[in-house]
Amino acid sequence: SAVIGFDNCANIGNITKTAESVARDGCIGGIVSLIDGQTDGSTKNTKKEVTFANSIVNKGSISTNGTTASLIVGGVLGHLNYYINASFNGPVTNYGPISHAGTSTDTPTIGGVIGRIIQNVTIQVNKNITNVEDADITVSATIQSGTSYENASIGGILGTLSHLDSSSPNYAARVKSSIYVNGITVCNDAKITFSGKGSDVRIGGYIGYNFVSFTYLTNKGKVVNNGEIEITENSEITTCLSVGGIAGQINQGNVRGMGWTDAETGQDVNTGDIHFKGSAKAVCIGGFVGRNYGGITNTYVINTGNIYATGEVTGTSYKVVGGLVGRVANSGTYYQC
Repeated sequence: SAVIGFDNCANIGNITKTAESVARDGCIGGIVSLIDGQTDGSTKNTKKEVTFANSIVNKGSISTNGTTASLIVGGVLGHLNYYINASFNGPVTNYGPISHAGTSTDTPTIGGVIGRIIQNVTIQVNKNITNVEDADITVSATIQSGTSYENASIGGILGTLSHLDSSSPNYAARVKSSIYVNGITVCNDAKITFSGKGSDVRIGGYIGYNFVSFTYLTNKGKVVNNGEIEITENSEITTCLSVGGIAGQINQGNVRGMGWTDAETGQDVNTGDIHFKGSAKAVCIGGFVGRNYGGITNTYVINTGNIYATGEVTGTSYKVVGGLVGRVANSGTYYQC
């Protein structure tokens, strides 16, 4: 199978996108914007191998303004796409703040370290991944297509972990992706601020939107968010705001502890405060996850962050706030939390 390698790589230059763009699925990454694997499902047994060795560091800021189309932004990696085996064998660190302003004409996904992972991507994380303090994520864009507002997913580490979307011709062959955090820590220390306009907006200290995909925390692997999340007075969400200290929204996937039974120390830990000050039609906020669908088992989860929900909820559907979970739909199990 094909091999792509990154060894001891650093970027110190800023990236600025201001020109109007009609392109879809634009990708930006501090080190690499897009890695494509095998795009045909029939070749899934020959997954592309990608390795990251020694230190991988981004110190440059990323900023967008003007009119942009569908946008995928990661502080270090923009998009890992289709049938890839990736190994992180050295620490991965982002020092660069990310800002998204202007008008976005389709769904943006933004992660402090990785923007988006989709369709049968398997990642082995063997060294720490960190989005450091002051590598803040600030979104003030109007996210709109025609007269309709669009979705946004924002995560302190990862924007979206998902399968193919429903518009893809291979939708029926959707396959989950998996991240194995092997005895190390994935940590976000930066603040996330949303002051824009959008439809479904999903924000998490670790991941914005997790759909039919999994993060497995093995041995003493740990996911931690220490960063504050603020939805400001200027924000406007026309459908649902889903905010969690670890995950904004999880659909049928999980951030799952494995092989470690220390409930006091925890494997999913949020210490960051959450502030909702704006306007939303519906709100789901939790110290761990805002909105949780499907038969999920969550273990060894701790929240010590405060939640301040002082904004306006304009609809009559969801107005839910929980110390660990805002809303659990269908079924789910939480224990040692």
